[in-house]
Amino acid sequence: MTYHSPLAYLTGCPPFGNNMSTGNEHIDNLHEVLENLEADLSEREEALGEQVRGKELVIRLLIMVTVLIALINVYFVNDLTEEVRSMTREMNEMNSHFVSVSGRMTSVTNTVASMNETVHMLPIVAAQMHEMAVYTDNISQDMQRIRNSSTGVEQRIQQMDMDVRDMADRFRRLNFSVGRMGNDIDHLSRPVP
Repeated sequence: MTYHSPLAYLTGCPPFGNNMSTGNEHIDNLHEVLENLEADLSEREEALGEQVRGKELVIRLLIMVTVLIALINVYFVNDLTEEVRSMTREMNEMNSHFVSVSGRMTSVTNTVASMNETVHMLPIVAAQMHEMAVYTDNISQDMQRIRNSSTGVEQRIQQMDMDVRDMADRFRRLNFSVGRMGNDIDHLSRPVP
């Protein structure tokens, strides 16, 4: 069995013999094959480098856009939270004003009832005072309804505040997941060694 060198298979030339000119031809052929192989490898390496740079740029842009969106979300959630807190404070102040007005209306109702007892001898005035007491009582009832409504509104605002806090928490978890996804994308974009 005849042994053929691996270079003979690469160059397509017969194995070296004793002839010196054949050996030089083999070396020249081998040199030409190696130059062609080196040029081909350089072209492939350059094309692969351009692909990797393009992918890295796209991934960086995606990560920057994701971070920008996350920051915008955090800004808007914080702004919304501040608005809800401000509205809650104003509703509390309005509720305290309603309580004060209701107390005054109760005082007015008591005063009108006292006046009604004093003038019961004068039927026309007593009837008018009774009518005023009824109106005042209606106003007091309306104020009580308003107070109950404002309490319901306050409870709804508190529920909204809790919902906004829950939404802010979800956005924080979403931002964390987006950050992890960016890390995963960065890890996946690296060339395989």
